[in-house]
Amino acid sequence: MSQPYKTSNMFDAIAYFQSIHDTLKATKDDFYFCKVSGMSYLEQVIQNAKRYRNFFAVDDIDDGVTFEGGGSGYYERRTYTVFLLMHYGDYGDIDARNDTIRKAREIYRKILSKIIYDKAYSAQGLRYMNTDQIKFNELPGHLLNGFTGFYFTISVDNPVDLSYDASEWTE
Repeated sequence: MSQPYKTSNMFDAIAYFQSIHDTLKATKDDFYFCKVSGMSYLEQVIQNAKRYRNFFAVDDIDDGVTFEGGGSGYYERRTYTVFLLMHYGDYGDIDARNDTIRKAREIYRKILSKIIYDKAYSAQGLRYMNTDQIKFNELPGHLLNGFTGFYFTISVDNPVDLSYDASEWTE
């Protein structure tokens, strides 16, 4: 049976994190799922900030590195960023902000538990996900007129075929 977040040999981060969004009770109904192009842009968040209060956004621009995997072939390590942004209200309402960031932390931990569970027990495509160290950052202050939250980054090492094919070259 094919996994909806595995295409060919490459991990489909958008489909995987959307499946998490759609099945986690804490985000399913209260968060709008969208794609963004990094922290500097947040396009779909900005476009929908008046319609939705909370966002589960995945960066659809991959950063990565190709490396040799200790004699077992080559891999592409791609890093994905997931944002949890929640509206909390007026500028300077630090109590509301603290309550909101606490809720975002709880959701983050639930997402991590699902990732670790999936890596161990579910989709074969997640066996290359690096879960030994997952970096996260909380957003300080007042973002986009009343939002707070945080983002985390996680990397996946996808096996890649770099076999040379002479028929593709004019030598």
